[in-house]
Amino acid sequence: MERDVLTWRGLRKMITNEIDTVRPQIIDTFEKLRKDYYDLRSRWGVEEGISESRKRESEYYTSTTYLTDRLDNQDNHVGWPEHFYSINLPQLRDKRPEYWKHYVDRAKNFTAVMLGAHTSALALNYPPQGFVSWHTNWNAPSYQILFTWSKTGEGYFRYRDPITHEIVTLQDKVGWNVRYHYFGAKDDPSRVLWHCAYTKCERFSFAYKFVDCSEEYFLSSLEDIRENDKNISMAM
Repeated sequence: MERDVLTWRGLRKMITNEIDTVRPQIIDTFEKLRKDYYDLRSRWGVEEGISESRKRESEYYTSTTYLTDRLDNQDNHVGWPEHFYSINLPQLRDKRPEYWKHYVDRAKNFTAVMLGAHTSALALNYPPQGFVSWHTNWNAPSYQILFTWSKTGEGYFRYRDPITHEIVTLQDKVGWNVRYHYFGAKDDPSRVLWHCAYTKCERFSFAYKFVDCSEEYFLSSLEDIRENDKNISMAM
């Protein structure tokens, strides 16, 4: 499939896409976060977060069966996921700030500034069989850049195309994966992005939001993340 230069006109049609070549300095920053997490975890431990109503196998919550149920009841959907199995890194800071505050500040605040983002959307470690259920984020519409690390590549990001309603699964690669998305508001159905994620192996996810930014600003931020001076592109 041909790939065209990403213009703002193309960006507004964007659903989700990947950046294949990322500046080594950026990957080094996230790799240090990953390794430092293991060091802190080995010394202080962590608690895994599991939604109270998690009664089924993990992949049920990333299935079309569960999605259909959510679509049928979307008037009650706030935007956040209702089911998950993960370790929320900011909660570690809240529970044991003496051990985790500096680390989480690096993961959320320093890294957001480095990327030119307005704020951190999430910082998670998924254990094997970890997941986040179908949801939209339509209560916090924004462009986002997502950095995901996968130990064996046995995980995925899955979304529902808001125009065609096709279910698309983006398989993780071993190591770092960088994707960008737009999560639309509830009153903009052509841009509402139902999405979920699942992993059989250990997985990290760090997401950063660009809120109410100009066209030039977001495009420039994407370009700055790339390893070389090629134009950001997308499938059209």
